[in-house]
Amino acid sequence: MDNDVRESPTWRRNLVIVCVSLIIVALAGLAVWEHGRNQQWWGETDLLKALKASPLADEQLVGHQHIPTEQSEPVGFMGLRKADFYDIWYDPGTEDPVRVRDQIIALAQRDGFSPDPATSTDHYINLSLTGSDGSVMRASIRVAQAGDPLSSPDLVGSVLVQLYYSK
Repeated sequence: MDNDVRESPTWRRNLVIVCVSLIIVALAGLAVWEHGRNQQWWGETDLLKALKASPLADEQLVGHQHIPTEQSEPVGFMGLRKADFYDIWYDPGTEDPVRVRDQIIALAQRDGFSPDPATSTDHYINLSLTGSDGSVMRASIRVAQAGDPLSSPDLVGSVLVQLYYSK
């Protein structure tokens, strides 16, 4: 009698409906997760992952270890989206910080970044890299100085690399 129930067309049809429904619910859940992640509601956005994968965000750059890093944080469900950014401070050690900054700039240019003299100063250098999809990754490289709003007093003299995408 039990075999008769499993062999019936109604039972098979119900099993197919349940399986298809579970697949649809799983795909919808994945879509919601991806949408929320890229809206900065949770997790890391694709743009933030790309910033962290940049050669300028390496743990060690031109022979110098990065000290703290700071990145854009999720804004929470229905929060206002902010621009993705990734800031990395490198310790120049006993070397001249301006020399280390210039080495990082040279490395960035070898990796395809172009300097932007219109927005650069003696204090900081702005560079940009245009991707194949038209997105523009920007880098601002400078020596952290006293009174710098982005740097605590113990970071003065370190080299700050700020990475972000412009619209």
